[in-house]
Amino acid sequence: MDHIQERKFLKIAAAVLVLAVSVLLISISFTVFFSVLLLAAVGAAAWGVFLYNGIVSRKHYNDETFRELIGELRTHADTASKIAESLGSIRGRTLEEEHAAESFGKAAMFLSSALHEAANDQCKNNFTELASSLDRLAAASAGLTLYLTDSPAMRGHITVLNQIDRFRAEESAEKKKITTFNLQAADYNAAISTFPSSLIAKHFNLSVKIPMIDCSGEVHGG
Repeated sequence: MDHIQERKFLKIAAAVLVLAVSVLLISISFTVFFSVLLLAAVGAAAWGVFLYNGIVSRKHYNDETFRELIGELRTHADTASKIAESLGSIRGRTLEEEHAAESFGKAAMFLSSALHEAANDQCKNNFTELASSLDRLAAASAGLTLYLTDSPAMRGHITVLNQIDRFRAEESAEKKKITTFNLQAADYNAAISTFPSSLIAKHFNLSVKIPMIDCSGEVHGG
């Protein structure tokens, strides 16, 4: 091999080497790029699943609290109805006491009706009506207090007095459950209102939860 041919051979060998190195570097670059892209996609998917599970767990937790709340309110309404029936059988009441007992009975019936609507459709109007009925029953209960404690006609009616004690305990538990429900609803609503959770909520049609409010717009039971 003469000097000229040797130089040509070296140039060709160098070109092949440069080409091979270039292909190798490009291959490594694409491999790294696609690896990073794949990891990013997997990470984004995992993050999306994590966000979705967090939103859904909040929703289910709030739904369960709602079911428990409706159950406790139904028990509360049943107790109020039993008290109203018992009061109706007591004789010797004054006109004011008669009016107080009648108002309490009507409030209990109003609560039962509102509960039926709210349990079937958790919307703002039904929740407003339910909260209003609870306020109405609480007001009727307060108006009945004087009669229950001071009326001579009530003396000896231990069954009614026990029912009233149970009613007071249920009323206290009910207020705590409403507060819990409202706090959970607020937490869920905040979760689906912030980016990027809002995109997931919109994609899966996850709507906001309605807190239980009264007619004045203030949180009830807080």
